[in-house]
Amino acid sequence: MASIPQRVQIARSLLRLLENHLTKKGLSNVSLWVTSKDRDIAHMLTCCGYERSESRVFMLNILSLGGLLQELKPLLERRVAAKNSELRGDILFKTLSQTAILKLDGAISILEDISPSSIKKPAIKS
Repeated sequence: MASIPQRVQIARSLLRLLENHLTKKGLSNVSLWVTSKDRDIAHMLTCCGYERSESRVFMLNILSLGGLLQELKPLLERRVAAKNSELRGDILFKTLSQTAILKLDGAISILEDISPSSIKKPAIKS
């Protein structure tokens, strides 16, 4: 018989404490998110009566950061207009292979394919 890893024993104890606490609060449902790589914890949860459901994680691979920002631009413009905001500044977006800047200066503009060396650090006022 294989021994139960210590972290699984600790997780089981913590799960029981959580269940007792939630029961006292009148709650009967709980959602736990476990990575698919952690088979020990997933197995422990199944053994404790938890049901597995589809993952709620949604991940995108951004092929074109500038293109994504261009698609979002009308929505951002509506939100800024709705708030009657005088918001000004630059927002830097960076992935492993792409960099873009969203400029807010009365209007929204997008600068794509920015080289890291051309990005100026903000001045800090004291």
